[in-house]
Amino acid sequence: MEKKLAGYLVEFLYISEEEGYLYEETITHEVNHWQWHLQLPLIRKLLAIKDFSGALELVKDAPFNSSQIELIKDRLINLDKAVSFNLIEKKLKTKEDILERIAIALWSEQSFREVEHWMHWYLRIAGAFELALLFLIEHQRSLLIGQKNNDSYTTYEWETSNFFPKLVFEFELEEARKKKQKINIEKISINDLVQKLLTKGSYQHLHKFEDTNKDKQEKEIELQVSKIIDTEWNDFVNKFYCQNWKIGQGSQLGFCSLRNKLYHNLCGDKLDRDLDAVQASEVVERLKYILKLSGIVEEIDRKIQVYQEQYESLMKDLF
Repeated sequence: MEKKLAGYLVEFLYISEEEGYLYEETITHEVNHWQWHLQLPLIRKLLAIKDFSGALELVKDAPFNSSQIELIKDRLINLDKAVSFNLIEKKLKTKEDILERIAIALWSEQSFREVEHWMHWYLRIAGAFELALLFLIEHQRSLLIGQKNNDSYTTYEWETSNFFPKLVFEFELEEARKKKQKINIEKISINDLVQKLLTKGSYQHLHKFEDTNKDKQEKEIELQVSKIIDTEWNDFVNKFYCQNWKIGQGSQLGFCSLRNKLYHNLCGDKLDRDLDAVQASEVVERLKYILKLSGIVEEIDRKIQVYQEQYESLMKDLF
């Protein structure tokens, strides 16, 4: 009966009762492990879509306790925190923290893609794009310094704030007694960073500061990187990320613009209607292209492999 309930092929089942034969003590079967067999297929489905929280709730009801079950619970908790981007306990350094988040987004995106949860999928991929583009800016700046062959050139630095890790550009101003000034790169429009800084190699940023008399002043500061000269990059900028990305019924807008519409209009249902798996896989390939330009593919792949091995080990222990 257990095999039948668990989904195994059972062609014939025979149950008999012998009249007049009684146990001295009545044995009650609470059918807990029958229920466990029934839950395993559901747990498998939840793990397939990376719903570790849901799987954990079912595993908690396991009819037996053992060190293996406790290990499975710990793995589910850790993977649930990871897929939810709850990484505070890891206490990673700023750059490592951001790499970890990109890796998790790439590792988990396929599950959301396969069940067509497009809004959840989009927000993960959109965030990974923006973080990857910051790495690309840092990389292109280092290339510019190498071209100039001058170690005195200021670089972009990763900095940890109270909440978000960020990429900053530090410099000095004569008007401010050479007091160090900072420009938070992520506060600049992502379209300007892509279309101007990375594509043209230069961007004029209006910087606000206090002069020696503590009066508020403004001055244009030129940000520079080695511009990207690549046919695929032009296609990425002009036919996908910033504009002219065709989605759904003839709509054309930038991948980045779609992010804003989701935030402001909560139009996830329309995204569900218009986006399909083919387009989604193409988007992932474009993200991998940015990772390649940034020189962080190997680091991301190593981190993805760690999570995949944890996941496969969990599946093996459960099934």
